[in-house]
Amino acid sequence: MGGSSGLGLELARALKATHRVWLTGRKDPNEEGVVFERLRLDRENLHVTSYLMDLLFKKIATPIDLVVFAAGFYQNKLIDELSVAEMDDMVRVSLLAPSFLMSSLLRHQASLPGFIVITSTTQWTPHANEPLYAASKAGLGMLAHCLSLDGRIKKTLVAGPGGMISGFWRNHPRDTSKFLDPSWVAEQILDQFAHQTTTYRAIRIPRDPRGVEVFAEEPKFFPVNISGESQG
Repeated sequence: MGGSSGLGLELARALKATHRVWLTGRKDPNEEGVVFERLRLDRENLHVTSYLMDLLFKKIATPIDLVVFAAGFYQNKLIDELSVAEMDDMVRVSLLAPSFLMSSLLRHQASLPGFIVITSTTQWTPHANEPLYAASKAGLGMLAHCLSLDGRIKKTLVAGPGGMISGFWRNHPRDTSKFLDPSWVAEQILDQFAHQTTTYRAIRIPRDPRGVEVFAEEPKFFPVNISGESQG
């Protein structure tokens, strides 16, 4: 989800060698070997978005073994410079959309073997000009962490890469010479996931110096009773 361009598309390209890939996004990237379904997450009516996700899983029909949530966009404004619509879009895409996604999926199948969530290094690093962007990435990371405690989701990886080369930065004054290649980032994420033996792992992929850091890891699932108290 969020596979029309950038890292999402690179992950889809890497996965199609071993998976039947369904890719969603705002526009068709015309990528061979994947099935594209248009799904816009920002300005759609919330009930429409939820309904379209239900339709998507019915259309796929077969059990899904891996969900990749890579939808997102960048905001670079102080809090009082953001319009209500811009705030709404960020919350819809980063928090409500993945919530709808997992709610719909777990109503359609009993369990999910793998879940990969793309956030950003901003999840851990605050910036004055990225207040809602950073908050939404942190919230998305926490949402994924909470879902990893649900025994129906067998393995969750949260990956927070630094700035990557993309069309967004074309003709932009910012220095992108040390930005990450999204195809390289996709390779690191899938390698981490393939070798992950725990139910939850969070990784950071900084751009300077470039590398992969395991931020947090949990070896097993602790059941939770109906009162919300851990049984582990």
